Amino acid sequence: MILINDISLYEKSLDPEFCEIIVEKINSFNDECEPKIEILDCG
Repeated sequence: MILINDISLYEKSLDPEFCEIIVEKINSFNDECEPKIEILDCG
């Protein structure tokens, strides 16, 4: 749930540093859980 909230906050701010933090969290989640979450494009 926290991850979804973080993604929502990122979509509002588009802060690239925050995006990188979220990508790390997504990678950790994907390593441990199913289903997989798509990695954000921090562009």
